[in-house]
Amino acid sequence: MGLTKKDVDGARYRGTPNEKGAHPWDIRWDEDVPGFGLRLFPSGVKSFVLKYRTPEGKTRLMKIGRYGVLTVKQARDQAKVELAKVAQGRDPQTERRQKRSAGIKVSEFWEEYLKDYAKEHRRSWRDDERRYKREIKPVIGGRALWSITQDDVRKIHHSVGQRAPTEANRVVELLRLIFNLALDWKEAP
Repeated sequence: MGLTKKDVDGARYRGTPNEKGAHPWDIRWDEDVPGFGLRLFPSGVKSFVLKYRTPEGKTRLMKIGRYGVLTVKQARDQAKVELAKVAQGRDPQTERRQKRSAGIKVSEFWEEYLKDYAKEHRRSWRDDERRYKREIKPVIGGRALWSITQDDVRKIHHSVGQRAPTEANRVVELLRLIFNLALDWKEAP
C-alpha cells in the first residue's frame, strides 16, 4: 500500500544527522510508485521526492514539493508525470534546472532576501550585506540564480579563503542560506 495522508502526518524523522557522512534527512518510500517518497528533516519539514536514473545511469533525487503545499495525491500524480519523462529518455531534474536558469538573478533575489528575511530574522544582516557586496556580488551577482553551481561556490570559497579563511566559511554559509531560501520561495512548478 502506498503512502497515505495518515502515514505522512504521523511520520517523524528517525535519522542520525550528526554522524559523519549521514544525510540530514530520511526517506519513507511509497509502495505504489517506484522512486516516490517522503523526505523528513530533523526540523519537521516534510517534502516529496522522486528517485530515478538518468539515461546516462546517474541516480537523481528530485524534490517534487513540500507536504502541505501539495497533498499526497498531487505529489504522487506529479511523480508519475516525471517518471513518464524518464521513460522517454529525458532527465526531469536537468530540464527543471535549465528552465530556472533563465529566471531571477542573484542580485534580484538578494534584494528580496534582505527585505523579506534578513532584516527581520538575522541580527548579523549587516555582516551579510557586507559579505554579499564584497565577495558575492562582483563574482556572481549578475548571473541567473539557478545557474550557480557547486564549482562556482568552491571558487568563491577558495578566493576568499586565500586571504581570510574564516570569512570564506561565513560567505559559504550565507550562500547556503540564500540558496535554501530560494528553493523554498522560488520552486519551479
